[in-house]
Amino acid sequence: MIVRKSRIKQIISYLIGLLAVQNVIYVFKISNTYINIELFLGFISIVFLMMFDRKALFEALRKTDKSLKWYLLSIVLSFLFLINYAMFNQGTRIISFFNGLISLLLSLSVYYSVIVYRRYRLSMVKGLWHGLIINTIVSVLQLVMFNIGSYFSLYDWFPEEFYYVSIKWGMPGTVHLSDIQEWLIYSYRASGLYLECSYFVASMTCVLIICWSYRKAKIVDYFLLLVLTILISMSGSGNFVIYVAILLMYFSYTFISKINIKRNFGISKYSVFIIVGALLVIAFAIKEKYIDLTEIISGIEESVIGANISDEGNNERLTFMIAAFHFYLTYPIGVGYNMASNALRAYSSTYAAFNYFLTVLIELGPIGLLAYLNLWQKNITGVIKNVELPRRAIFIGLLAAIFFQFANGTGFTHIVWVLLGLSQAERIDKKDRVVGTQE
Repeated sequence: MIVRKSRIKQIISYLIGLLAVQNVIYVFKISNTYINIELFLGFISIVFLMMFDRKALFEALRKTDKSLKWYLLSIVLSFLFLINYAMFNQGTRIISFFNGLISLLLSLSVYYSVIVYRRYRLSMVKGLWHGLIINTIVSVLQLVMFNIGSYFSLYDWFPEEFYYVSIKWGMPGTVHLSDIQEWLIYSYRASGLYLECSYFVASMTCVLIICWSYRKAKIVDYFLLLVLTILISMSGSGNFVIYVAILLMYFSYTFISKINIKRNFGISKYSVFIIVGALLVIAFAIKEKYIDLTEIISGIEESVIGANISDEGNNERLTFMIAAFHFYLTYPIGVGYNMASNALRAYSSTYAAFNYFLTVLIELGPIGLLAYLNLWQKNITGVIKNVELPRRAIFIGLLAAIFFQFANGTGFTHIVWVLLGLSQAERIDKKDRVVGTQE
């Protein structure tokens, strides 16, 4: 029976990794909230732990990081902000707050499962890697079908709002997508098993960093990296800039970590890492004036232009951000967790802030934003101080998650909760080893 339980935990760990690399596959819907299969698996995992390993679950709950406690407390307190907002705005959809709490609790079930199953994290990493492979294959199929005038998407099986589909202009395939005409994109955008390209790029970046922090890269890894980079570059997404910068940060850090740069050059390796990262960001922020090469190079050019604040697409995002900030000034204490979209629609007919820092500020107010920033700061510094190489490199994955949250408002995706869970799991293991040596 013990062996069987161990095997079940290993399988659950693998599935948590595999199913974290998508955001389109859902099992049912609560109100207007889609319950993704990853969240459903997290719930099943917690039920399994309650039945067979309550001690380990309660131990993980007891060791919850204080920074996460403060952030969760700010979310609970935001219900008071919601009441204040609803008093002055009739017709406020308070149900969105509770739908958000349901999704949050299910996300926490994934987070705590990662911590409890930390003994099987290599199985989880294997699942993440296989998920990346599947996403790459799907993106290649999307490109092939796009070029022949059709489309490949899971929308037919899992339809939901904001599901962007790439298809050539005027092609007959649009007949089958008439119900989401406004979400059609008439240029190729790699999205894999994601609703849109930006979430796909953010997820793939974090998955690459996690996998390389736990497993030695092989030839197939670099082949997939090449294919993935080409697909993303062809997509013309401004996120390509962050993708390349994060990868260069990772390779720079791992190279620097292998030499005693402080002894040889008299400076800290982290100082060099920060300098290199800053130079990379500055370099890629420079807009190319003219590039007349292949489609791939054109895609890279579009990506760099897309990262420029003066780009037409980013002008629209900036308009949304300004509207969101003006709304925040109207309700500076916050309007309640998961209420930003509804509140912005009522205020200015916009629907997002396109910056998760601003979203947190709108929903949880200044106190919530401080708790949110503290959560990231504690996790990043905790990994740097307490985790040994090569796994210490997962702090770059945490940095990547922050960058994408700031640049695109991707929020707490499944991958982010897995990242945070791995961060906490590594720190718990370090503390346990220290206690063990002292005893």
